[in-house]
Amino acid sequence: MPDCSPNTNRFFGPVQQHLKFYQGSLVAVEGPHMTHKMSSLPSLRIPYQQVMSSRIVLRAGQTDYLLNHLGLGDNVTFLAITAKFDEKSKFESDNYVQYSYFSDKNRLFSFSNLLVLTGNSENRIEQLYLHNPNENMPVILEVMVAIIDEFYDYFTEHEPENTPEPIFRNLLSSNVSLWDKDQSVMVVKNNDGDPILYQNIQDISILNQDSKIITLTDQSSGRVLLVFRNEVNATQTRIKIDGWRDLGPLIIPADDFEPIITFTNNVTDFQEEIPYGGEITSLDGNRRYLVNREISLSDYSNVLTKSTLKNIIIAKVEDYEGNIIDIHPSVDLIIRGEDKDIYSDITQPGEYYIFFDIQDNSGNKVDNSVNVKINTI
Repeated sequence: MPDCSPNTNRFFGPVQQHLKFYQGSLVAVEGPHMTHKMSSLPSLRIPYQQVMSSRIVLRAGQTDYLLNHLGLGDNVTFLAITAKFDEKSKFESDNYVQYSYFSDKNRLFSFSNLLVLTGNSENRIEQLYLHNPNENMPVILEVMVAIIDEFYDYFTEHEPENTPEPIFRNLLSSNVSLWDKDQSVMVVKNNDGDPILYQNIQDISILNQDSKIITLTDQSSGRVLLVFRNEVNATQTRIKIDGWRDLGPLIIPADDFEPIITFTNNVTDFQEEIPYGGEITSLDGNRRYLVNREISLSDYSNVLTKSTLKNIIIAKVEDYEGNIIDIHPSVDLIIRGEDKDIYSDITQPGEYYIFFDIQDNSGNKVDNSVNVKINTI
């Protein structure tokens, strides 16, 4: 007897069922039909005075990544995280992220595709530790945080419950140097150049690094936590301090993540698979993209140069730490026709595919499958 259950079509087999955001609402879809709708979302308004967003890569098996809310500490009143799992991770049960609150690091929670936390001026969202339990695949997180007021907590000592150590956040390696009045003293400064911590180097009995957090243990006064913007800044600082203590250098962790192209609003997903609005990057969808309008050659004196194509297609290119990569269109863009021949520019109507030979300072290149289709008339 054929299976006539609601999630099975007797002619075409199982019917796809999923939740998605559609026209501002959260909807449940069963095949071509919308079965449920959270209709209150379009009228929901979350006030903010400050807002920030970022992209984070959790390496395979990485633990204890301190999400200090992009440097805003324990002050945010809105947090949203979306997770993009590697296409090679085929088992659904492997695709999740664990997190814990700063004051209770060992109590783990988890989410898969989306996490949203909200608060108010009296009940703010505590910083989180993020953990990728998948030992084989990285996960890419997009993060947005917002604050209801103008309060922020850069470069201040903070003593959360059950964690008495002084903590200094949002640091760069350049914020840490030797004191010009006494080379045996290390000084940590804020962005205005004001000292916020003096530390006798010879009093450092233990120096540990965990991802982007450095813990200094002073033999007389106890521990101090230095939280950097990313792991590379933390490692650079650790190397400096080790040198000052004559303990020898550390090896900087390998950077093996491809650069990320952020496309302009002229570019859309080739198969319209991007499930959310906003900017599209070379990590989204199936790596094939499309300029969303025909380009008239007459608007460009009948010649589309690589420099012009770069302006039409690319908003920016960053490495995984967010550093901007300079683009040289003449060598970084590759134009292929339908015949797969390579062209130096476009002078004839037709279909063309733009590929990218872009690399960062570590030699990582944009995946060679990434391309943008363009139609000229």
